[in-house]
Amino acid sequence: MKLAQNIILLLILMFVPALVVMADGEPSAGSVLDRFTPEQKEKLLAGEAIYESVIEETPEGKDRAHGRTVVIVNKPIKECFRIFREFDKQYLWYPRMTTSKVLEQKDNTVLIYYELDYVITTVRYTHILTIDPDRHQVSFTIDPTGMNDVKATDGFYRFDKIDENRSLFTYEVTKMDAGVKIPDFIREFISAKDLPGIAISLKKWIESGGKWKK
Repeated sequence: MKLAQNIILLLILMFVPALVVMADGEPSAGSVLDRFTPEQKEKLLAGEAIYESVIEETPEGKDRAHGRTVVIVNKPIKECFRIFREFDKQYLWYPRMTTSKVLEQKDNTVLIYYELDYVITTVRYTHILTIDPDRHQVSFTIDPTGMNDVKATDGFYRFDKIDENRSLFTYEVTKMDAGVKIPDFIREFISAKDLPGIAISLKKWIESGGKWKK
């Protein structure tokens, strides 16, 4: 019996250090970070946000790109999602946003009004937010009956668990229509500059427990 206990103890001592390194250092096997290149992963682990251009085919058979940004948030996924869902405080961390007013909330659907200051103009629009607690995701689309200075803006925010203390935040804008013709390369340039800054601001806000302000 004592021999069996010693063998079990030896196995524990052998594997516990490996588990500790796995939790505090690189992500474990099967991590949500596995899809990134070594260069992208290095930037993410250093606290940077990265931008990805997602190519999709339109109904007309043409390729269309939209933007996605990701960043690691050093907080458990439940805490990330709880703080993020304080939608009426979104203006505190979201760049250029001056107003985020919840107009109505019923179950997992939220109607919210935004104003963003672009120096030479103020852009106003109303979003319908759909909360998916199981996926830790919030999807958004324009409310066609609301006050809108843009024709369409669709996408989602999502948190994925890396480990007990870290989460991967994804912000993806799948459709953007300002109501005027904008060349794809200009739209892509703006997204590549804009989205990572939004992700970094959110990271700072959540990691501070909602105390950091832009």
